[in-house]
Amino acid sequence: PLFHDPVDRAAMPVHDGIADFGGYGAVNRPIELSGSWAVSWLGGGTGANRPAVGTHAVLRVPGPWRGAAYAGGQLPESGVARFEAVLRGLPPGRYQLYLAPITAASRIIVDGEVQSSRGTIGVDKATVRYDIRSQTVPLVSTGRDLDVRIEMASILHRENGLQESPVIGATQPMEDWYALKWARMMLYDLSLLLIAALGMALFLYRPRDRASLYFGLACLAYLPNASIIGFDNVLLIAFPGLTFQTMMAIQYFGGTISIVFFFATTHALYPRESPRGVFAAVVGVFCVHFLSQIVNFLVLGDTLAASHIQRGFIILTLATLVWVVVILVRAAMRGREGALVFLLGIALFVASFAVEAVVVEGWVPADRAHAYEFISLGVLMVLFSQMLLMAERFSLAVMRAEDSNADLRELIAVNTAITSDLQLRPLLERIVGVTSRIIHADRTSLFLAGDLGDDAATGPHRLGPHKSGQGDELAALVAEGVGSGQIAFASGTGLAGHSFRTGEIVAVSDAYADPRFNAAIDAQTGYRTKSALSIPITTRDGRRLG
Repeated sequence: PLFHDPVDRAAMPVHDGIADFGGYGAVNRPIELSGSWAVSWLGGGTGANRPAVGTHAVLRVPGPWRGAAYAGGQLPESGVARFEAVLRGLPPGRYQLYLAPITAASRIIVDGEVQSSRGTIGVDKATVRYDIRSQTVPLVSTGRDLDVRIEMASILHRENGLQESPVIGATQPMEDWYALKWARMMLYDLSLLLIAALGMALFLYRPRDRASLYFGLACLAYLPNASIIGFDNVLLIAFPGLTFQTMMAIQYFGGTISIVFFFATTHALYPRESPRGVFAAVVGVFCVHFLSQIVNFLVLGDTLAASHIQRGFIILTLATLVWVVVILVRAAMRGREGALVFLLGIALFVASFAVEAVVVEGWVPADRAHAYEFISLGVLMVLFSQMLLMAERFSLAVMRAEDSNADLRELIAVNTAITSDLQLRPLLERIVGVTSRIIHADRTSLFLAGDLGDDAATGPHRLGPHKSGQGDELAALVAEGVGSGQIAFASGTGLAGHSFRTGEIVAVSDAYADPRFNAAIDAQTGYRTKSALSIPITTRDGRRLG
């Protein structure tokens, strides 16, 4: 429910600077004022072809003004402009107008009076000051036309124009919408903080678990971005004295560090599916990007150039996330631990991030990309999938430790029995039983070498083929699953015979696919062997006993 957006995005499009509410009825839900707004150029710009003050145009909102046509040319990237819309036929009552944070200095003017402002409007770097915060303006309608103007100065950043449409609604529906947006943002930020703490806590208790550390650091580095991008700029609410340059540096550096640690998490979890060379190359490219931004912020102080370079970062991040999906698909197909859960979480995030990327790059207008609102949901899915993955890995680690302790207790008990048990067969049966439990085998047999002779060959419990009088043979002193029956065969046959003759450890995953396997034993015991492990018993002086 937190990610349901009640905004009506198509009810009241603005046409040529006029939003006609006639016939709409009661405004009982927030309405997005998208469409074609009237724009007047107020100054700024570079080059001989910059627009004259007072130049008029009609621009799409949401969207940039750069490159938009007017009589005589195209609007430049930087400058000062005024967006104007007349609200016609708005039913009498109290309303609120919401404007999302704009990467510019801005102010809202209603019927000629300034109702809200963020930063200082100026035509160059020396006179402009940014304050990237949202704005909320109360409106009172008497039924007459309301003239709404939004003035903005875009000088220090590549973004220009109204990238998100203003939203208007009656007071109560708007306050409900604010509460929903704040709840979503707080859930987003708190999830990042708590999962960052969880990841680093797991690493403190299990230093070998570097993946948890990397993911915790990725969440921590991304937290400033999550606080800046959203319903309002929480970072500036907490630290109102931050300059625009400092805020941008925190945002850009944090984003780069976050994606590098996130990629490192995937590489640490699935190193067999993530080639080391590709990992090093991707991290190297991000490091070059990081250094270029350090030069822009700390040496040149050029936030405009930094914002242009950041466009490449968005494409690089998208490519990295697609590669992460490829790694996870390969890991899931190979049955790697937790890969499927991770893949489900990252798939939704990559889809929503791809939509954001095409909107930021200007390939698709924001009002046509409704999934643009759901990137926070995608991030939360990644966070919660990682939380499940951490819990799964921690639980499995505890279970493995418990199993190891149980196996160790069994081995200690066998050690004790060796020194205290005077009967050989019960002792060997115990050793064989413990071996089966430790390696999770269905059955285990202990074969000793010797010559059984004709009497053994004709015994009532004799199992398996045996030709007497032909030298060394292997006979099962202990054989699980055959009761009191005996298994014996010539020492050169079967997997066990090969292991005995050569002194090699034999491990096969498909016994019937190995030509050395003796299938006659299975035929007589009724058990079908799938995989097998055979280890020779050798004395200190090199003699093989079985």
